Amino acid sequence: MLESYAQAGEDVIAQYYLDMSNIKKGKYLEIGVCYPIALSNTYRFYREGWRGTLVEPLPQCWPEIESVRPEDTLIKAACGTGSTKEVYVMSEDALSVTSKNHAQRLEREFKILISAVITVPVFPLSSFMEEKIDLVSIDVEGMELEVISTYDWINIRPSVVIIETREFGSNARFPEVNKFMVDHRYRVVADTGLNTIFCPIGYGW
Repeated sequence: MLESYAQAGEDVIAQYYLDMSNIKKGKYLEIGVCYPIALSNTYRFYREGWRGTLVEPLPQCWPEIESVRPEDTLIKAACGTGSTKEVYVMSEDALSVTSKNHAQRLEREFKILISAVITVPVFPLSSFMEEKIDLVSIDVEGMELEVISTYDWINIRPSVVIIETREFGSNARFPEVNKFMVDHRYRVVADTGLNTIFCPIGYGW
């Protein structure tokens, strides 16, 4: 049985489609990392010799990421629009957000508290898509549409894209994310109830 480090086996599903595309050792991009191993959609690939770029704005997460995955490139920033953003650091690091409304909802409904507000640099997705990327993972707590909208999805067409499409603590989904990817000639190949997995239309199989 294949070992998974992801929330719901997304890395194993991604492996299947990458194998179908005959990509055995490639490059990944992970937007919103937090932990280098637990809940990671890319750590499985790191163990298999892949390398890539990890984008993570929370300073408290950087030492462990750099220790566990020293051969990856860590970008200490957020991804999206603008040049800087406020990040609401939550009492559960993985749920930190750039949306004040979302942070207040976590406090109100789940007693997950804002522990700090920090300002971080921001880069568009396009700045990380200047060379071939085989696998992209995006988990930014409700800001996924903003992130994917900062790239035109034309020149570099990753073989597998994993995007969180469910709001934390509810059954609400983000259909606008699916529509954006379909409009940019990607199709849904799997959905785990938490994340949706996309592959390019007409990609070899």
